[in-house]
Amino acid sequence: MTDISNITLYSGGHKGTEAEFGKLAEAWHMKEVTISFEGHNAERTRGVRVLNREELEKGDISMEIVSKLMKRTYSRTDKIRKIIQSIFHMVNNGYHVIAVGWIQADDTVKGGTGWGVELAKLFNRPLSVYDQDRKGWFSWENRQWVESTPVIASDTFAGTGTRNLSDDGRQALRDLFIRSFGPAEQKITIMDDFKKAAILENEFEAQLVTSVLAERGIPHRLRSYHDTAFDGLFQTQKGWGIVSSPEEHHPEIKEILADLRQGDAAHLVEEP
Repeated sequence: MTDISNITLYSGGHKGTEAEFGKLAEAWHMKEVTISFEGHNAERTRGVRVLNREELEKGDISMEIVSKLMKRTYSRTDKIRKIIQSIFHMVNNGYHVIAVGWIQADDTVKGGTGWGVELAKLFNRPLSVYDQDRKGWFSWENRQWVESTPVIASDTFAGTGTRNLSDDGRQALRDLFIRSFGPAEQKITIMDDFKKAAILENEFEAQLVTSVLAERGIPHRLRSYHDTAFDGLFQTQKGWGIVSSPEEHHPEIKEILADLRQGDAAHLVEEP
C-alpha cells in the first residue's frame, strides 16, 4: 500500500472548494471522509460519515469560543448551526487545515470558511489559506499571515473554503496536490521507501520540522501518535509522532532536529 493511500481528507463535501478537494483526493487515490448530518445533502457522497446529535453537540463549546474570538454570532438556525458544529469534526480530525477564501483586515477569513480557520488557530494547527483576491497562499505563523508555499505532509488534513471557487483557486488546489504528491498520472508510485527518520517530541517541533523540510524540498510524511485534538492522549514514552522520508534524507533530517533542539534554528531556512 502506498503512503498516499493512507492519507485522509476531511471535508464537508459542499459545492465549490470542498467538492474540489474531494475530486482531487479521489484522483490521487486518497481516503475521503465527508462529514455530514441527517437532512444534509452535500455535493460529495464519497466516504460520507453522518454525525448523530451527540457528536454534533461536541462542537458547541469550541464554536462558542470561536464565536467570541471572531465577534460573530453563532447562528441558532438549526441547519446553519449543524454545519458549523460539523466544522469542528473536520478540524478536529484533520491535522493540517487548508482553506480557500478571502483574508479580511482583522485577520479572519470571510464567511463560513472563517469558522474553520479560527478553530485551526485555536487548536494551534498548521493552517494555510489561498486568498482569491491576492491570488496567493498564506500561512498563520506567530499570530500573523505570511506568504507561503504549502505542501500536504501529514496523514490527515481538512479541506474547506468558499462555494464560489474561482478558476485561480481551483488551479491553486491542483498545484498544491501536484507539489505535494506529484502529477495525478503518477499517483500510483510506490512510497514504501519512506522509513522512520526520527521521533518528534511535540506538535510545535512537528510544525517547525515540516516547515524546514518543505523549504528544502525534502520529501517527508508526518504521523501523529494521537489523531484528534481532544480524544488523543500524549504518549510521553514515544513523543508526539514520527517524521518519515527516503533513507538518503535521514542524516539531514536528524541534523535539522538536533539544531532545533539546541535552539540553533536561524540558519535552517535558506535565504531568499
